[in-house]
Amino acid sequence: MVNGHHEDDAGTESDEARPSKSQVKRDLLVHRKTAWQLVELPSSQIPELPDADIRNAVIQARAATKGNARKRLIQHIAKLIRSGKEEVISDFLARFDSASRTHLLRTRTLERWRTGLIEGNQVTFDEIVLAHPTFDRQQLRVLVRQAMAESEPADAYRKLFRFLRDLDESP
Repeated sequence: MVNGHHEDDAGTESDEARPSKSQVKRDLLVHRKTAWQLVELPSSQIPELPDADIRNAVIQARAATKGNARKRLIQHIAKLIRSGKEEVISDFLARFDSASRTHLLRTRTLERWRTGLIEGNQVTFDEIVLAHPTFDRQQLRVLVRQAMAESEPADAYRKLFRFLRDLDESP
């Protein structure tokens, strides 16, 4: 304000390019929720986190017993996520979220593989070998034989699915 009159802001273009304060707060809340989801993951999935810094922060947050310490660590994880790792982390979480499309497609692929193997489809076996060339083929054949011997889908059928799921999750 100069001499009682408002000056035209030269910085209005930069103000328009920046998100509003409310939008920034909404984004922070989303990142915090994502951080909580990471901390609540099962222990077996934590080593698979794609970023070492986030993985270490999640391990520290899981070990924290005091509320304020854990809250600070959650905010730290959210900050790490905000630093350009949003898409990688959301893709990682989508793999394990049963409501996500990624998880649904992955489960359908595994079920298709299991059905193809039980039906004796060599193309399915070749597809698995192509996708995972270093897996234990003998164990897969044993599980397929056991599943084929069952009159109704039961224990071996589930074991075969678990084997395929673990195989698909392995690097």
